[in-house]
Amino acid sequence: MKIMVIITLLYLLFNPMVYSDYYPQDEYTARSYDDVQVVRINYSLGESYVDRSFEEGLEEAVVNLPVFNRDRVGTTDGRLELYLGRLNYLRLDYDSEILFYQAPRLGKTRTTIRMDRGGIYLYVNQLDYGRDIQVQTPDCGVFILENGRYRINVNTQGGTEILVYRGMTEVSGEYRGSNVISMYGMTMFDGDVYQSPAPIIRSGQDDFGLWNMERNRLISRLIGYRSRYLNPAYANYEYELSRSGRWIYDRSFRTHIWIPHNPGTTWKPYYRGRWIHHPYYGYVWTSYDPWGWYTHHYGRWHWSHAYGWYWIPGNKWSPAWVSWSWTDNYYGWCPLSIWNRPVIVINNKWMRNYQYRSGFPFHSSSVIVVNKGNLWSPRIHKAALSGNALFKMKNARINFRGRHPKLTPKSHQVSVINAKGKTVKYKKKAFLSSEKYRDRKPDQKMKVKKSGIESKHINRYSGPQNKISPEMKTRKKSRIQKAYPFYKSFPKKAEKLPDYKTPEKKGTVKKNAKTHAAKSTVQKQEQKHIKKTIQKKDKKTKKKKSESKKKKDEENKDKKQRNK
Repeated sequence: MKIMVIITLLYLLFNPMVYSDYYPQDEYTARSYDDVQVVRINYSLGESYVDRSFEEGLEEAVVNLPVFNRDRVGTTDGRLELYLGRLNYLRLDYDSEILFYQAPRLGKTRTTIRMDRGGIYLYVNQLDYGRDIQVQTPDCGVFILENGRYRINVNTQGGTEILVYRGMTEVSGEYRGSNVISMYGMTMFDGDVYQSPAPIIRSGQDDFGLWNMERNRLISRLIGYRSRYLNPAYANYEYELSRSGRWIYDRSFRTHIWIPHNPGTTWKPYYRGRWIHHPYYGYVWTSYDPWGWYTHHYGRWHWSHAYGWYWIPGNKWSPAWVSWSWTDNYYGWCPLSIWNRPVIVINNKWMRNYQYRSGFPFHSSSVIVVNKGNLWSPRIHKAALSGNALFKMKNARINFRGRHPKLTPKSHQVSVINAKGKTVKYKKKAFLSSEKYRDRKPDQKMKVKKSGIESKHINRYSGPQNKISPEMKTRKKSRIQKAYPFYKSFPKKAEKLPDYKTPEKKGTVKKNAKTHAAKSTVQKQEQKHIKKTIQKKDKKTKKKKSESKKKKDEENKDKKQRNK
């Protein structure tokens, strides 16, 4: 019995995988969250933004940017694709805006989205229960009942169009509603049914529909991918990692480790990206590496002389698996190993027994050090100390702290003129693509009336601009109420419904799908169907009349013969 106890204790002490995700957390180690409500931006094209619920100012939407509960996401001259988890995707068209009233938890599918304007596309592959995904619009509520492909368009002057390419939805308004099956569509207006469900014509695909078809082809590869090294629930991340690195079985950890392809000599974990301060989760890392979401929020990074930096898989989410240190003027961090010890690398050697509680060394290649004012820099890899700045502090150390600092960032904002010509305030720490914007010439004495800022201090958007019809320019903003569900008690609008037109970009194929909502293709098809049914009834009635006349003529002939 004693021998068995000794063997189990030795196994627990020397087996490193025991500490990977289940090592006891204290006040000095990073914290993991099992019920975090977060969504990832998977793909970005053009100009788009994220408006945080806990902070003023907009953030530029980039790949791997986290979106939390009650955050607002929108596009002006671009398109977005968000990953909801469980192989479910949400896409936004040009000039669209949504609010995550309830973001999905890790491993769950319950999501509530409030849609203000524009068009969205839902690519649903897994649902825990029916009605788990809800979309609230000013006219109705849309509840997803099955896996499938769905599109919802909201007109700024009223009217919501629901198109079901595959699956089934429940559309409910304040007065009436209906179920919509695959290849059918309907239109709601002011909480009531404006156009009953009718078949969809596939040939009427616009630019947004063609873009969704292209994205669906890429995602279809992930659905059939079988995971070999990760948990089957994260098979889509394994597909991304396998294309950007290689897997090797490591005997010391008794698992497969992942090594990125040619990251660069100066690359290190938690280096290329920026920090986002959340009032509950603290400092959340946003990686600019295309594969950086899973490797910087799950698992741990480690160093060896043979492999360099390599990643050990894990299943628990954290804002950043790092260990912090700081002084009055400097802040530093480094990756946290599976033993919950900082990974200190000096002269390409991992210092296994380094006394990290006495402080982090400045000259370590794994420690990232920035000035206090650059902690919220949009590009940490450019703001980090290097070269002579680190050489002067060769023998200095930064006090070990463990968990993230409680320092809240200062809100500095930059006024920007977006693609629509409107002045918008972006956070200075979240403004990345400054090359898209150009300053006005100082000779031009133009002033923006809304912001009251002179044109010298304003950047104008010079990125790709789409062709906007004059009808889109003259439309008024829809009134958005904070009540939920907010489609109830919504003010009535005009009876005429303008068509939903996706702005076309140069080089795109023009389709004849720009028809009036009241005279849409769905309504035309329904009218054709009604005409056909009426014609069939007319033919049947004519046949019956002719048959009845023949019978009467025959009876009259028989009577005449009898009388004779």
